[in-house]
Amino acid sequence: MNIFMDPEHARRREIEMEPRANHFAVGLLVIAAVAGGIYFTIWLAKSDIEKQYTFYRINFEGSVTGLSKAGSVRYRGVPVGEVVDIMIDPDNSERIRVTIRVDSATPIKTDAFASLELQGITGIRYVEIKGGSRDSPLLKPEPGEEIAVIKSTV
Repeated sequence: MNIFMDPEHARRREIEMEPRANHFAVGLLVIAAVAGGIYFTIWLAKSDIEKQYTFYRINFEGSVTGLSKAGSVRYRGVPVGEVVDIMIDPDNSERIRVTIRVDSATPIKTDAFASLELQGITGIRYVEIKGGSRDSPLLKPEPGEEIAVIKSTV
């Protein structure tokens, strides 16, 4: 008797092969998902590394409650950077020194000024940079300084 002609044996063999095919398909899907995740992570990290930033300092006379490191910095409402440091000014304890990093393509002018704005009703604050007329020169650090200072309204 030929086992290939036996319909019962052929049916059992078909049932045994089915899970193997499913495992192979699932394996391929998992490998593709992991490879896609790795590619996305590298792409995301590369886009942030290649971006050029300019650092600025803002001296606030009042409270900066609600502002935190990694907080948002906006130029006329457009997100352009983040807060990198908040500290009490060592030269004047009545002043808070906030250091921000902003996308280098952002035109921060000498007549620009910064203020703290509320984000919704949560109490979280962000730095808003306003002003900066078209004819004003770009803000540069003072002689002997490494970081330019943006005027504040608070």
